[in-house]
Amino acid sequence: MRPGVIRTALLTAMLGLPARAAGDDCDRLAKLLGEAASRKAVKRVAVAPFLSPRGDASYAGAVLAERIVTRLLSRGGLELMERPLLESVLKEQKLGLFGIMEPRTARALGRVLGVDAILTGTAVELRGGRVESNARLIHAETAQVLAAATVQVPKDWEEPAGSDLGGS
Repeated sequence: MRPGVIRTALLTAMLGLPARAAGDDCDRLAKLLGEAASRKAVKRVAVAPFLSPRGDASYAGAVLAERIVTRLLSRGGLELMERPLLESVLKEQKLGLFGIMEPRTARALGRVLGVDAILTGTAVELRGGRVESNARLIHAETAQVLAAATVQVPKDWEEPAGSDLGGS
Protein backbone atom coordinates (compact mmCIF):
# COMPACT_ATOMS: atom_id res chain seq x y z
CA MET A 1 0.00 0.00 0.00
CA ARG A 2 1.25 3.50 -0.82
CA PRO A 3 2.16 5.81 2.11
CA GLY A 4 -0.37 8.44 0.93
CA VAL A 5 -3.20 5.90 1.00
CA ILE A 6 -2.19 4.74 4.47
CA ARG A 7 -2.06 8.35 5.73
CA THR A 8 -5.48 9.05 4.24
CA ALA A 9 -6.97 5.90 5.79
CA LEU A 10 -5.49 6.75 9.20
CA LEU A 11 -6.70 10.35 9.00
CA THR A 12 -10.19 9.23 8.00
CA ALA A 13 -10.29 6.76 10.88
CA MET A 14 -9.04 9.38 13.34
CA LEU A 15 -11.64 11.91 12.18
CA GLY A 16 -14.38 9.33 12.65
CA LEU A 17 -13.45 8.60 16.26
CA PRO A 18 -14.90 11.72 17.92
CA ALA A 19 -18.38 11.17 16.48
CA ARG A 20 -18.41 7.55 17.56
CA ALA A 21 -17.03 8.43 21.00
CA ALA A 22 -19.67 11.13 21.46
CA GLY A 23 -22.37 8.69 20.40
CA ASP A 24 -21.02 6.00 22.70
CA ASP A 25 -20.92 8.42 25.64
CA CYS A 26 -24.46 9.69 25.00
CA ASP A 27 -25.61 6.07 24.62
CA ARG A 28 -24.03 5.20 27.97
CA LEU A 29 -25.65 8.20 29.64
CA ALA A 30 -29.07 7.35 28.16
CA LYS A 31 -28.66 3.75 29.30
CA LEU A 32 -27.89 4.80 32.88
CA LEU A 33 -30.81 7.24 33.01
CA GLY A 34 -33.19 4.78 31.35
CA GLU A 35 -32.26 1.98 33.75
CA ALA A 36 -32.72 4.30 36.76
CA ALA A 37 -36.12 5.38 35.43
CA SER A 38 -37.14 1.75 35.02
CA ARG A 39 -36.04 0.86 38.57
CA LYS A 40 -38.05 3.78 39.98
CA ALA A 41 -41.15 3.02 37.85
CA VAL A 42 -40.80 6.31 35.96
CA LYS A 43 -42.74 6.24 32.69
CA ARG A 44 -43.29 9.88 31.65
CA VAL A 45 -40.41 12.38 31.66
CA ALA A 46 -40.32 16.08 30.80
CA VAL A 47 -37.03 17.21 29.27
CA ALA A 48 -35.75 20.57 30.50
CA PRO A 49 -33.05 22.52 28.68
CA PHE A 50 -29.48 21.73 29.61
CA LEU A 51 -28.03 25.05 30.75
CA SER A 52 -24.58 26.48 31.27
CA PRO A 53 -23.31 26.32 34.86
CA ARG A 54 -24.39 29.98 35.22
CA GLY A 55 -27.97 29.05 34.32
CA ASP A 56 -27.86 30.60 30.85
CA ALA A 57 -29.19 29.04 27.67
CA SER A 58 -26.49 26.96 26.04
CA TYR A 59 -26.18 25.81 22.43
CA ALA A 60 -23.93 22.97 23.61
CA GLY A 61 -26.62 22.06 26.14
CA ALA A 62 -29.27 22.02 23.41
CA VAL A 63 -27.13 19.73 21.23
CA LEU A 64 -26.38 17.32 24.07
CA ALA A 65 -29.98 17.24 25.30
CA GLU A 66 -31.15 16.40 21.77
CA ARG A 67 -28.63 13.57 21.50
CA ILE A 68 -29.60 12.15 24.89
CA VAL A 69 -33.34 12.42 24.13
CA THR A 70 -32.86 10.63 20.81
CA ARG A 71 -31.01 7.80 22.50
CA LEU A 72 -33.57 7.54 25.31
CA LEU A 73 -36.37 7.32 22.76
CA SER A 74 -34.53 4.67 20.75
CA ARG A 75 -34.16 2.55 23.91
CA GLY A 76 -37.92 2.62 24.47
CA GLY A 77 -39.79 2.36 27.75
CA LEU A 78 -40.18 6.12 28.37
CA GLU A 79 -42.58 8.75 27.14
CA LEU A 80 -40.72 12.04 26.77
CA MET A 81 -42.22 15.52 26.71
CA GLU A 82 -40.16 17.89 24.64
CA ARG A 83 -38.54 21.03 26.00
CA PRO A 84 -40.83 23.59 24.31
CA LEU A 85 -43.86 22.33 26.27
CA LEU A 86 -41.94 22.41 29.55
CA GLU A 87 -40.59 25.89 28.78
CA SER A 88 -44.07 27.23 28.02
CA VAL A 89 -45.42 25.81 31.29
CA LEU A 90 -42.49 27.30 33.21
CA LYS A 91 -43.18 30.71 31.66
CA GLU A 92 -46.90 30.42 32.33
CA GLN A 93 -46.25 29.49 35.96
CA LYS A 94 -43.56 32.23 36.17
CA LEU A 95 -40.93 29.74 37.26
CA GLY A 96 -37.26 29.56 36.42
CA LEU A 97 -35.46 26.38 35.50
CA PHE A 98 -33.57 26.37 38.78
CA GLY A 99 -36.98 26.26 40.51
CA ILE A 100 -37.41 22.71 39.21
CA MET A 101 -35.16 21.49 42.03
CA GLU A 102 -37.52 22.80 44.72
CA PRO A 103 -39.99 20.13 45.90
CA ARG A 104 -43.03 22.44 45.69
CA THR A 105 -42.18 23.48 42.13
CA ALA A 106 -41.38 19.93 41.03
CA ARG A 107 -44.73 18.70 42.39
CA ALA A 108 -46.63 21.50 40.63
CA LEU A 109 -44.87 20.79 37.34
CA GLY A 110 -45.46 17.08 37.71
CA ARG A 111 -49.20 17.66 38.17
CA VAL A 112 -49.51 20.20 35.34
CA LEU A 113 -47.49 18.13 32.86
CA GLY A 114 -48.57 14.70 34.06
CA VAL A 115 -44.99 13.46 34.33
CA ASP A 116 -43.20 11.26 36.83
CA ALA A 117 -39.79 12.91 36.46
CA ILE A 118 -37.88 15.77 34.89
CA LEU A 119 -34.62 15.32 32.98
CA THR A 120 -32.32 18.30 33.24
CA GLY A 121 -28.63 19.04 33.28
CA THR A 122 -25.77 21.32 32.44
CA ALA A 123 -23.29 21.59 29.61
CA VAL A 124 -19.81 22.78 30.54
CA GLU A 125 -17.43 23.68 27.74
CA LEU A 126 -13.95 22.42 28.55
CA ARG A 127 -10.53 23.03 27.07
CA GLY A 128 -9.49 21.03 24.07
CA GLY A 129 -12.82 21.14 22.28
CA ARG A 130 -14.68 18.95 24.78
CA VAL A 131 -18.02 19.45 26.51
CA GLU A 132 -19.06 17.88 29.80
CA SER A 133 -22.73 17.03 30.23
CA ASN A 134 -24.08 16.53 33.74
CA ALA A 135 -27.57 15.04 33.52
CA ARG A 136 -30.04 14.50 36.35
CA LEU A 137 -33.34 12.67 36.48
CA ILE A 138 -35.46 14.38 39.14
CA HIS A 139 -38.62 12.85 40.64
CA ALA A 140 -41.51 15.22 39.95
CA GLU A 141 -43.28 14.57 43.26
CA THR A 142 -40.36 14.75 45.70
CA ALA A 143 -37.63 16.58 43.74
CA GLN A 144 -35.33 13.71 44.74
CA VAL A 145 -32.52 13.10 42.26
CA LEU A 146 -33.21 9.59 40.98
CA ALA A 147 -30.13 9.34 38.81
CA ALA A 148 -27.18 11.46 37.78
CA ALA A 149 -24.57 10.84 35.15
CA THR A 150 -21.70 12.74 33.58
CA VAL A 151 -20.09 12.33 30.20
CA GLN A 152 -17.50 14.27 28.26
CA VAL A 153 -17.87 14.43 24.51
CA PRO A 154 -15.88 16.08 21.75
CA LYS A 155 -17.48 19.29 20.54
CA ASP A 156 -18.13 18.13 16.98
CA TRP A 157 -20.58 20.90 16.07
CA GLU A 158 -20.39 24.60 15.33
CA GLU A 159 -22.65 27.13 16.94
CA PRO A 160 -24.60 29.08 14.32
CA ALA A 161 -23.82 32.77 14.00
CA GLY A 162 -26.49 34.91 15.59
CA SER A 163 -27.83 32.01 17.65
CA ASP A 164 -30.19 33.12 20.40
CA LEU A 165 -28.51 30.61 22.69
CA GLY A 166 -25.35 31.68 24.39
CA GLY A 167 -22.28 29.57 24.86
CA SER A 168 -21.55 27.81 28.14
